[in-house]
Amino acid sequence: MPKETSTRFSPDAGACEITLNRPAKLNALNLDMIRCLHRALDQVDEKAGKVGCLIMAGSGGKSFCAGGDVQMIREEGLRGGSLPADFFFEEYGVMFRLATLFERTGCCQVSLLDGI
Repeated sequence: MPKETSTRFSPDAGACEITLNRPAKLNALNLDMIRCLHRALDQVDEKAGKVGCLIMAGSGGKSFCAGGDVQMIREEGLRGGSLPADFFFEEYGVMFRLATLFERTGCCQVSLLDGI
């Protein structure tokens, strides 16, 4: 099974590319993907001043990202699990880190939107 989120650095070009790779679910985020995004942003933070651009894309050609995997969150919530709280806490953390990326690292962020 391919990784649901991949990260590639191009040190010579000063860029990092993150690809969301869950096309069957329109690249909807699950908790594993969010944690991969945190790790990727940790790497960008470590390379502050060396990475000038973060490029985000979605695979499959139908969507960039459909948001959170609401079906998964609902099902787990109905079972009484902690996934809904964990998911939203960590997802909002990633969104904050992306929103403040330039202020923290001097790296701009570009999303390649395609479809939904």
